[in-house]
Amino acid sequence: MRHYLTIFIFGLLLSSCSKSEQQPEMLFEAHCGSCHLPPDPAALPKAIWQDKVLPEMAARMGIVENGYNPLKGLSKNEKAAITQSNVYPQQPRLSMENWVKIKDYIRSLAPDSLQNDMPLKLDPLTLFKSQAVKLDENAGSFITLLAYQKAQRQFLVGNVSGELVAWQPGMAAQQLGKEGSTLVAFAERNGRRYLTEIGEMPPTQQVSGKLTVLENGRPVLVNRALHRPVHSLVEDLDCDGQTEVVVSEYGNHTGRLTLLQETGSGKFERRTLLAQPGAIRTVAHDMDGDGRLDLVTLFAQGDEGVTVFYQKENLQFVAERVLRFSPVYGSSWMELVDYEGDGDMDIVTVQGDNADYSFVSKPYHGLRIFTNDGRNHFTESYFRPIYGATRLVAEDFDQDGDMDFAVAAYFPDFAKQPEASFVYLENRNAAGFEFAPQSFPQTVDGRWLVMEAGDCDGDGDTDLLLGSFVHSPAPTPGKLLQTWRSNGVDMMLLKNQLKSH
Repeated sequence: MRHYLTIFIFGLLLSSCSKSEQQPEMLFEAHCGSCHLPPDPAALPKAIWQDKVLPEMAARMGIVENGYNPLKGLSKNEKAAITQSNVYPQQPRLSMENWVKIKDYIRSLAPDSLQNDMPLKLDPLTLFKSQAVKLDENAGSFITLLAYQKAQRQFLVGNVSGELVAWQPGMAAQQLGKEGSTLVAFAERNGRRYLTEIGEMPPTQQVSGKLTVLENGRPVLVNRALHRPVHSLVEDLDCDGQTEVVVSEYGNHTGRLTLLQETGSGKFERRTLLAQPGAIRTVAHDMDGDGRLDLVTLFAQGDEGVTVFYQKENLQFVAERVLRFSPVYGSSWMELVDYEGDGDMDIVTVQGDNADYSFVSKPYHGLRIFTNDGRNHFTESYFRPIYGATRLVAEDFDQDGDMDFAVAAYFPDFAKQPEASFVYLENRNAAGFEFAPQSFPQTVDGRWLVMEAGDCDGDGDTDLLLGSFVHSPAPTPGKLLQTWRSNGVDMMLLKNQLKSH
């Protein structure tokens, strides 16, 4: 299974360059940078390039490399959908001579292995007290959704089977309903509940995702034509009293960011804001100070980065790419915060998706803070390496006036430092970007895919809840796999002790 957190790909819809471009570096830049940033050949080990990435790149240029067939083993419908996408062209898009030059160029620069730094120095987590949570007696855990309801001081929990339950400390889980497939997003607005189902969780060109809108427990809208949606923003974007839904259709080879606009008849009209795969999360904020809510979206899946959609009149948007990342980064989550306290919004991301073609600890995985110069020009001001970082919560957890970060890593180095699957970065000096990384021993009791924050006990501080998904899409020590599959731990509550002393 390759989950909804970001999956990188190379050479999407690669274009041809002129016959005069014969130098390997120029060929590489032209063919491997036409649809995304060209990856650094040194970013992956030589063996991974040779055995995994280069055959896939060749197929996306219409070339068969070592008998590799990207459609092998797929269903008839899946093959048809992929063929229709034209991601694998029938005719070569460059000569074999030039392909060999590109291939040799990459292999000449790729290292035998990546630098694997010493384990992250982690202090004990003192602000939070951990409590393992079992929702049922079943072995294994497949939590895919966590959402916090402030009024009820409870968390909503969704799983791969489409079940939705309400949970709060000291009380049994309450079954709220069951949908048809994996739940990935929940929102509430004006008495309605918005449930997003991904459809097929593994990467697919099949369109089977769904958005269900419930009012008084009854569906008032079911949109079934969504391509692996992983997030839905529910907001009245133009302040006209009608609700809009921005759906991140992550997709696979293709995907899109979709706007569902409510009409007076209670239905939604659908419009594509950007036809690009890999949309993960969208946040609404007035980025240019014109009084209109804009959209800020994180994209992965090849052409990784952050795009701002500036809202104009009549819900029209103008897109501007403000950050662009290498396709090997594996972008997974984003928060929009005023880290500097200067009135404009900064961007914090985590990169760490490690599925698909390259199961190796990557030194460029981790948390990044991009500060805003006031004109929506962003500069990377801080990077904290954390292998496999995939989920992020930004909050002043200790209430000392600066921003702390909680990071869940679905792909840490389980062999060398499994406790780094959760890292709390306590802010010690905001201006100097000094953080104290912390964790706790019980973090190895689950494999944390999702995370949510909320004051679940009403004591005035913010608690954290981690959700475990024990399926392993990457090599994992057998002892840990056995533990996850047998201990029955579904979640880990980290109860903030700030107001408990």
